[in-house]
Amino acid sequence: AAAGRFRPGLGYVWLRLLNISFKACRCPCRRRPVWEDPSVVAVGTLKPHTPLAASQKSSESGVKYLHMNLNGTWKFRLFSDLSKALSAVEPDADDSSWDDIPVPSNWQMQGYEVPVYTNFAYPFTAWPVLPISFGRQNRAGVYRRRFVLPEGFDRDANRIRLLLNGASSAIHVWIDGHEVGYHQDSGCPAEFDVTDALAATKEHLLVARVMKWSDGSYLEDQDAWWLSGIFRDVVLYSVPAANAIEDFRIATAVDAPYGETADAELSVDV
Repeated sequence: AAAGRFRPGLGYVWLRLLNISFKACRCPCRRRPVWEDPSVVAVGTLKPHTPLAASQKSSESGVKYLHMNLNGTWKFRLFSDLSKALSAVEPDADDSSWDDIPVPSNWQMQGYEVPVYTNFAYPFTAWPVLPISFGRQNRAGVYRRRFVLPEGFDRDANRIRLLLNGASSAIHVWIDGHEVGYHQDSGCPAEFDVTDALAATKEHLLVARVMKWSDGSYLEDQDAWWLSGIFRDVVLYSVPAANAIEDFRIATAVDAPYGETADAELSVDV
């Protein structure tokens, strides 16, 4: 090669393409859906904390835990056309002909699609290319569940929270037609304050739209089965609006020697 002439190799070209794609992904004129936007992991979720169980005491019933388990039979439909999945979350959408599905479960284990196992290859693309787009490969499962709040869930004195312990790979949530939030990272719980979203009605409607693939799927390729849906418990619980314990931490420091006469210090941070 002549002195001073630069001939880019394949690796250089690949890096340049990735750089151009990343800039296109960040372009504000091209707003991508959140499940294809690496800069968005969650919207509207509460901060992670130690697991809590709210309760109230009365002379008649003793201790009463203020939580409601929403596990059970939900209405469900799997969409390959994502535009139709958008309208299916509306409160007036007709779900009378939809299937029943148990929650928690994975929809592949209920006869929708086939379970897929991979060790290191992605089942949706050969390479992680930006901007991320799953196109027609993606699916959306829409879940609908009607419920009535139990006694004790006083919205004037309490805050009501929705806890989703696991959904793969990304989930949007609506309560009574109000969008509550979004979460991905399927192995971690997502918690939302839904107090203001609850309508002034006796019966309420919870709708969840679960995406089969999200940009988080690139990080969850861990030599395992690819399974989708709401696969852990769904819980509503109530906490006091004021003076409620939000989080706590307990630590124990033990001085050597570690025998029967060892000194220990217990600290509690609330």
